[in-house]
Amino acid sequence: MRWPGRGAAVPGGERVLTGDMAPITSPEIERVFREEYGRAVAVLIRACGDIELAEDAVQEAFAVAVERWPKTGLPPSPAGWIVTTARNRAIDRLPGSRTGSRTMPISRPASGPFWQSST
Repeated sequence: MRWPGRGAAVPGGERVLTGDMAPITSPEIERVFREEYGRAVAVLIRACGDIELAEDAVQEAFAVAVERWPKTGLPPSPAGWIVTTARNRAIDRLPGSRTGSRTMPISRPASGPFWQSST
């Protein structure tokens, strides 16, 4: 299986143990991908307002997971790990972002809160 937008293939089912972590296989990473990709992209779109940036950041997060999780094991919250990693990648790619800055800009409506609108 190939991750969308990525040239690297998923490692072929090998198991690796490190410390107390349970081994993880490619099918487990694929399961997390199928279950969490859409939700992670939606969270990032909401946070940054850019569909392409959100998709790219989530794909990069899964590429990191493919490399890291077989060595370190599945994190306690795979979805949270993916969203956090993707959010950090998106922040790093925003125009004017400085390395080490971890705040996502919040878009605010120009006319104030919706409950105060005159329409």
